[in-house]
This record gives sequence, C-alpha cells and structure tokens, in this order.
Amino acid sequence: MADAVTIEAEAKAKANYLISKSLTPDLLKLEQIQVQGKFNDALKENKDAKIFLTPGGSTPNIWVDMKDSQRKASLAN
Repeated sequence: MADAVTIEAEAKAKANYLISKSLTPDLLKLEQIQVQGKFNDALKENKDAKIFLTPGGSTPNIWVDMKDSQRKASLAN
C-alpha cells in the first residue's frame, strides 16, 4: 500500500510540473476572462449573488449563491 501511495504522489507531482510548465501569462489572462464571463452569467440568473474579487487576479474569485438560505445563514454567523 505504501508503494501505491508513493507511485500516486510521484505521478501527481509530475502532472503538476507539466501543467506549471504549460501556463503562460496570456493563458492565465484568458482563463480569468472566461471565469469572469461565467460570473456575469450567474449574476443575470441570481441578482442576490455575492462575488468576492481577489487582488491581482492571482487566486480564483469566490461566488456564493445567496439564494441558498442555509448557506446565507452560515455566512451570517
């Protein structure tokens, strides 16, 4: 079992390395634009949604669906 965990961890590390090498500033900008478009579409559906923008765009935005009363209550606490 330990060997399987090691093999899986090494495979994930290699995959992460390959992904990191493929990322370019232009590709990241494109991804940010696409995500912003999804948020804009979501706001058309739900005017009560809250979007928290992170500075610099280096981390993902967070969208909280405020129509969900349970989630709304948990955020208030």
